[in-house]
Amino acid sequence: MRQQIRYFQFCPGIPWQVNFGKILPKISQEVWDDHIKNKEIVILAHNGLLEAFWSLSILRAINSVEPLLKASWAGNEAFKDLISACSGSNYVSFPDVGAKYPTPIFMDKAKTIYFNCLNNYITTKTYKLKNNKPNNKPLLQQIFINSLLPWNKKYIPKLNNFDYTNYKKWCKSINFFDNKKFILIIDKTIYSQHNIDYLNWDNKNILNLAGLMNRFGIEILYCSDKKIYNNQLIHMIPENDLSILIPLIEKCWIILSRDIDYLLIAMMISQANIISNKLNAKNQKSYDIYNNAEFLEAENMIYSYKGNLDPHEVYSLVEGLI
Repeated sequence: MRQQIRYFQFCPGIPWQVNFGKILPKISQEVWDDHIKNKEIVILAHNGLLEAFWSLSILRAINSVEPLLKASWAGNEAFKDLISACSGSNYVSFPDVGAKYPTPIFMDKAKTIYFNCLNNYITTKTYKLKNNKPNNKPLLQQIFINSLLPWNKKYIPKLNNFDYTNYKKWCKSINFFDNKKFILIIDKTIYSQHNIDYLNWDNKNILNLAGLMNRFGIEILYCSDKKIYNNQLIHMIPENDLSILIPLIEKCWIILSRDIDYLLIAMMISQANIISNKLNAKNQKSYDIYNNAEFLEAENMIYSYKGNLDPHEVYSLVEGLI
């Protein structure tokens, strides 16, 4: 099927290139100026923590060409404070309707522009919303491509206006000093929408690693609903508290996580060494840590291991890094 041009009622006046039934996520500068410039914009990113935080890259990209623009953000209400602190955007309540539209943007009757951040995310579809197929591009690229703008590393989200008050109080309450090397381990939280396991550890593994790290005086900070009590080598992090978890990601020396969300966010806001299990399945290319790091142009050191990661492998790595 040859390339076609199609128009849709939900984004009037915008010509979309269609190739083999799929809409290409690009428009001309002229179309941008005529239909997007100076319009009210909403960043639409319903899903988990990774998707919410990374959607700010689209906002930063838009602001690079529209510096006076004040966009709003709509998504999971659990992240509204984080989004506001990192971008200054207002949260608006808006239903999760992005999947109903096959385009990177759509409009309402008031001509508000909605950036459909999760368009063709995880799976791709035709403009008729049919023939879903796996999207093998890195997760970060899949989302950013809906900005309709070329990628630039300067669009990586920042913690410019993050409120560290609660984090500092918590550190003081447990007598923890984040200017020393520490290892952050994040078990499954309520914030990720992905089921792939990058760690596969239980409390026995955590305790083993803590014992090994005691030789170097390196503390373990552990976020999990499976509590470890009365252990001086391990600090338990309040479960699902982003006001504490995000700064720890920013400041940690090494991070291990069951969820990909925290590993990718670490690439955005920290210089942490990243340790994970290595994925083997061919249909999981989009979840590959290295592929996402390459798109992001991340400078973090990444270490992945085939099979189940063993605490002694982490010990050997730490011994080489110190």
